[in-house]
Amino acid sequence: MMSPEKIILSDHDKDKSKSMMMWIGKRRQGSSDLEKAQSLVELAIGLTILLLLVSGIFDVGRAIFTQFALQDAAEEGLVFGIGYPDNCAGIEQRVMDNLQNDILPITPTVEVTINGDDCEGATLSYGLPMDVKASANFVISMPFLTGQTLTLTGTANGTILRPKPET
Repeated sequence: MMSPEKIILSDHDKDKSKSMMMWIGKRRQGSSDLEKAQSLVELAIGLTILLLLVSGIFDVGRAIFTQFALQDAAEEGLVFGIGYPDNCAGIEQRVMDNLQNDILPITPTVEVTINGDDCEGATLSYGLPMDVKASANFVISMPFLTGQTLTLTGTANGTILRPKPET
């Protein structure tokens, strides 16, 4: 079995190791200008990415809110329309009234069809299908995508519950 050997350092090697220890100790005590600059660059990049993510989350939330509002307005128009299928202007007005508020600054387009035909010229009878569609352009405000639009649509389908009143 071999016995461990002692390593003997010369005076020159001892001085080198002391100076190395002192250099390491000094390095730990303070930051150089390069490290400070690197930290600043990392912070700038990290904050930029974080702000992009947060603004994207807000845009997705706004788009979902707008989609739900359009869907709700189309359903409100359908509820009115299946009871009063001869009042096409009233159906469209009901949808528009449901979307008029300060929170949702959109101008929707409303399309009402009865049995696939436009509401104004459709023949009305009990049991025909009615479709109400509300559409609006959603403007994206996220950086790098600012100004681009998505078309969001809410659709409701139902059946006419009462015939056109006799005149």
